[in-house]
Parts: sequence; structure tokens; C-alpha cells
Amino acid sequence: MEAKKIAQEGRYLDADMFIVEEAKRKYKEMYGEKFSGGRPRYDRTHPGFHFLVSTGSNGKPLGYRRETNLETGEILVFRTDNRGDWERRVFVSRTDDIIVMELITPEGATINAKLSLVAARLKNPSLMWRMLSTFANFPFVNTSFITCHNPGPRIYNLDSTFSMPAVLMEMLVFSEPGMIELLPAIPQDRFIRGTLKGVKARGGITVEQLHRNKTLGRVNVILRSEKAQSVKLRFGIDLRFVNAMDDSDRHRVSYQKKGQWNISLPAGRSFGLNCRF
Repeated sequence: MEAKKIAQEGRYLDADMFIVEEAKRKYKEMYGEKFSGGRPRYDRTHPGFHFLVSTGSNGKPLGYRRETNLETGEILVFRTDNRGDWERRVFVSRTDDIIVMELITPEGATINAKLSLVAARLKNPSLMWRMLSTFANFPFVNTSFITCHNPGPRIYNLDSTFSMPAVLMEMLVFSEPGMIELLPAIPQDRFIRGTLKGVKARGGITVEQLHRNKTLGRVNVILRSEKAQSVKLRFGIDLRFVNAMDDSDRHRVSYQKKGQWNISLPAGRSFGLNCRF
């Protein structure tokens, strides 16, 4: 509210700086000596997701405008075409970890939406493959790998350029504080082998390497934690066993229940796991 009061006085730059400094103060309270000017990298979720909304075209769009409601935090988009008025409202809450979108169409109009990250979050490999295939079959990607706003390729748009890696990462790694799930939504018959490196997980953990080879029936995992901690390790595929690569670390791995192991991670060094399915 203080920033709003400053802005109402016409001191917009001061209002912006007030928000920045207040955020820095709160982050310093939360993270102490780890604070270096912004949220520590380990506390960041994967970036946004690929959300394709298709309404088709019917006449030249008129009256297009975008607004930000500073009282509610909503982002609003309005436009009009031959079918009538269109409206889109988006609200994001980091506290509640949700994104809400409301789409209001003219009477009788239809909307087609594809959510690739939802397929990954639902841990639905078949839906995941269908979403990826649908995106790949439309000419959204230029030869430079920069994506487009509409199939064409025509208008440069970086939304999918940055969000598709997030979709693929969440297909392979999902995390919450105290829990890491590997391969939660991988279409096993479509991806025979591959390696992912350097993914940041919640809790100050880095998945330094995740390698899967279906032909050999194995998964190799290397994790590194900033602090000593115990985490639940889950897999989206059936495994026969999970063992530490180093015999001296065997005591750090214990079976909990089907698909879940408890891992005691050491601080500041790589910790490897050999898995078989």
C-alpha cells in the first residue's frame, strides 16, 4: 500500500525503488547470509509453461488493449472482432503456487487450448506425448529454433522458446521441499535413452545428471545438495532397486515403499545412484 501511495503522488520511480528495496529487505530476513541481491537460485521453480490458446480469426481485431489492475493483481486483455468482444483475465499467486486464467468469449465462439505442462504435472505420459506432438506438427519453430506467435513461421515470439524447456524438464524432474520425483511423465516407449544435466530442484539440490537407457534397463542419477538433508526420492517408472554408486554411501539409501526411497544427501558433494528397472 505504501508503494501505491507514493505512485499516487506522481513519484513513480520512487514507488518502483521502494518495492525493490522492500523485497531485498524481506529476502535478507528469509535467507540471511545466502542473500546476494535476489532470491537464491535454489528457491526458484521452473519457469512458466507452454499454454497455447487458439481462437481462430474472424475479421480484423479492433480495440485491442492490455491493462494491469494494481488493486487485484489481474492482467486483462480486451479485443473485438466480427464475432463480438473477447476478454482474458490472468492472476498469478506465488504464495498459493497457482495461475488462474479466465477466458470470456462472444456467444457461440469457441476456444481451443493446449497445456503441455499440465500433462507433465498430471504425470500423464500419453497426454504429454500428444501435447508435444501437436506442438511439433505446427510450424511454430524457425530454423534458428526461435518460436513464433502464430503458426507460420512469421511473428517472432519467445514464449515457447523459454517455456518448452520447462515443459521438458518437468516431464523429467519434479520437486517440492523434501521430495524429488524423477521421470514423472516420460513417454517411455518414445524416448529410449537420454541425459539431462544441471536442473535445479527445491531445497538447494541440483540434479547434476539424470541418464536413462531403456535398452539397458538402467537409470543413473547424480545429485548435489548445498546442505546435509534427507529427501524422499520417487520415480515415475517401476524400478527393481536403487543403490548408491559408492559403497561407502550405501547406508544413505533406504527403501520406503514401492516407487519411493529415502536418501540422506551429504553437503557440498556429488552423490550418485545406480537404478535398475
